[in-house]
Amino acid sequence: MKRFAFAAVLLTALSLNSNLSRALPGEPAEAGAERLAAQVTIRRDTYGVPHILAKSEEAAAFGFGYAQAEDHCLAIARHLVAARGETAKYLGQGQEGDFLMKRFDNLEVCKKNFGQLDPLLQRIYNAYAEGVNRYVSKHRNELPEWIPAFEGVDVLANGRAGAVSSAINPTTMRALRAKYPGVAGPTPQSDSEEASESLIPETELPGSNAFGLSGSRTASGKPILLGNPHLNWSSLYWEAQVTVPGKINFFGSTLAGIPVLRAGFNE
Repeated sequence: MKRFAFAAVLLTALSLNSNLSRALPGEPAEAGAERLAAQVTIRRDTYGVPHILAKSEEAAAFGFGYAQAEDHCLAIARHLVAARGETAKYLGQGQEGDFLMKRFDNLEVCKKNFGQLDPLLQRIYNAYAEGVNRYVSKHRNELPEWIPAFEGVDVLANGRAGAVSSAINPTTMRALRAKYPGVAGPTPQSDSEEASESLIPETELPGSNAFGLSGSRTASGKPILLGNPHLNWSSLYWEAQVTVPGKINFFGSTLAGIPVLRAGFNE
């Protein structure tokens, strides 16, 4: 009884009266907004962790974007703008990352291939972006004017941007040249670039590991999976629970700007 009473006090409801979700074909935008708003509820426990209950994966993604924006709106906006290669456009000069995104046609490649994604995944990306948009629109006076409206393709581009940045970071390039000297070959660079590479502390490189334990090796007799990602605290880990009855009930973590939970557990 005490546990039930505690749980009742623990959760406080947040009502989403409206949103900017994409409407169904032929459906007015406002009708689409009301449709998704009626399908999702966000509750935050006493630790501030959002618990998202939705009737569909699309509605869950909308709530996911909205709740994530409540905590990290500015960081998300910066990530999505950077994935477009437009940071300098909104925040001024000195944004070298824009050259990298343009060099690899990050946004254009994502626009070209977005339609090839599974239709449900497309809806999830779009709904997440609209959840972020809805938060921005409701708090427009409190946020920087430069934050633009986003689309699902921006969310996809953010994921690809991470892959691009990781693939050609100096440490990876150095390791490839060392392992495949006859294939990769040395990349022409200045002495200053070589010097800057040498200053990268090996102990702070990102990475992760995981341990899978068989039930025959645990006290409970049940298998245990432990995931241990190695990222800086400033990476903005974000914790949540997403429940779509009959489809998913998952509690875990992700990073700001990513529309799904990446590591965690189900019931």
